[in-house]
Amino acid sequence: MHRILKIPAVWFVMSVTFLCGLSFILLSLWLNPYMDAQQAFEHESYNESLEDFDRAEQRFESFGFAKLFLPDVYSATLQNQFYILYQLGEYDALLEKSSSSPVMAPIHYWAGCALFRRASEFNEPQEQIAWLQRASEEFLSVLKFEPENWDAKYNYELTNRLIDSLKNEDESPPQVLEILRPRPRQGEQPFRQTG
Repeated sequence: MHRILKIPAVWFVMSVTFLCGLSFILLSLWLNPYMDAQQAFEHESYNESLEDFDRAEQRFESFGFAKLFLPDVYSATLQNQFYILYQLGEYDALLEKSSSSPVMAPIHYWAGCALFRRASEFNEPQEQIAWLQRASEEFLSVLKFEPENWDAKYNYELTNRLIDSLKNEDESPPQVLEILRPRPRQGEQPFRQTG
């Protein structure tokens, strides 16, 4: 046994093994907020999950190089936050976060969905059209990254059809007779044509 320990290659292998084990332990501790968030997410504890994903994102922001070594974990951290914000109906928070997030297809997708939902909150066709046009742009951005994303394709087509129908509804000419001869109000005498 002593002879084996005197060989430099054995010391090298043991050192590398020790460092790898230590690295895995440290990585596990560093990813703890992400793992907690995933667990809460699976149990649909969305508020708790959102807090943990935010903590995990803060760690990635603090150690920017981690985004390069763990791109899938970083991407999942962001995507899940957007999904949760949408499920909770926090559309304003989702849109605000999307404006400062990296350019990724899922972020555009959830922003488009939030904009689409916001359009339904307005009664005026012009306001609805404005929100829907922004949603359409977001869905189109998704399709630039992922041309085969059927959800984005469907939402893009639906959004554009709604825009077209709202424009057609908005552009219908008012009744000419209503402009020239407004209807009398209740209790008023009808207009008489003279001359």
